[in-house]
Amino acid sequence: MEFSSTKTILDYLRKALQLKASDLHICVGAPPAARIDGAIVAIGDGELSADEARDLIFASMSEKQRSQLQENWEVDFAFQIKDLGRFRGNVHFSRGEIEAVYRHIPSKIPDLALLGHYPVVEELCEERRGLIL
Repeated sequence: MEFSSTKTILDYLRKALQLKASDLHICVGAPPAARIDGAIVAIGDGELSADEARDLIFASMSEKQRSQLQENWEVDFAFQIKDLGRFRGNVHFSRGEIEAVYRHIPSKIPDLALLGHYPVVEELCEERRGLIL
């Protein structure tokens, strides 16, 4: 199977959101993938070549961020896409190849009960003094 170069990083971010994924992963030698309920699931056809992965990843980065990547071999950044939302990105090198992970940052913070925490956790969050371990 060959990679469809007509898909953009925006297409993959949109697809990941539709699937309620927590993350989008871009790696050389694998199809674009989403983390859904803790499992990595391919959302693209075919394995990405080094050039295809770089092109997808660089499309989400500014020139300054690309320079930081060259200098530090890793860069963290955030970006906003109109009508889609805010994302946090981490671009790094692994085994000499560029990789990226993107996470959607929800505009509404869910309450603790919705996240599955017991009521005592909310009580602990209200404490004004002390160290909670």
